[in-house]
Amino acid sequence: MGLTALAFSLITLSTTPVLPAFSAAETELAIQEVRSHETLDLTQRHGNRAINAGYGDNIRLYLHYLKGDAPQLENNWTKIREPFSFNLTLAPGQVLAFHPAVLPELRNKTVFFADTNLSASDGYRAVDGLWGKGVCDIASFLNMAATKAGLKVTAKTNHDFAPISGVDRRYGTSIYYDPSENLSSQKQNLYLENTRLNPLTIMFSVGETNVEIVVVETVGFTGGKS
Repeated sequence: MGLTALAFSLITLSTTPVLPAFSAAETELAIQEVRSHETLDLTQRHGNRAINAGYGDNIRLYLHYLKGDAPQLENNWTKIREPFSFNLTLAPGQVLAFHPAVLPELRNKTVFFADTNLSASDGYRAVDGLWGKGVCDIASFLNMAATKAGLKVTAKTNHDFAPISGVDRRYGTSIYYDPSENLSSQKQNLYLENTRLNPLTIMFSVGETNVEIVVVETVGFTGGKS
């Protein structure tokens, strides 16, 4: 089952019960525990300043597609480069894929993905002769944060042909998407599955110089608002 990021339930954890085991009224607050907290420096993607800027732009654009508001920005780079933040919540058993080409074994699961082809037609910049450079950086970073948070991570093609600054090589993830090459695209994707018993929320914060990811687990509800 393939749904885009526009279909994500952006759960307001302070008011919305996710699991039947939790009975949360509107006045209750979620009990959340941090599972990982990582920061990626956007100023350190490449030694050449101009090339580095292209990496940063493509990373920001991808995250806007993941958020679901990229079409509204109409390739306005001034707006794309402004700081922004958003949250995505995976209920137990749900999967986040980096792009639309999903492995057959996951199609009986609820799979979300960013609705983007990662190419020039979606606004990505050509960097050092290739379109979309930078998406492997953010995928590798997301792999690292998700792995440390305890999600089940599937990345069949490692980015071992080149290091990703700020990310250990074991998390390196090669990303490729072409609708006409489905098998290659499926294998060069990133899949994050919540195999825990509770909802996991991935919090993204994109600033002028970095991307921050915090993954929290909702372990219960308590108290009330005054």
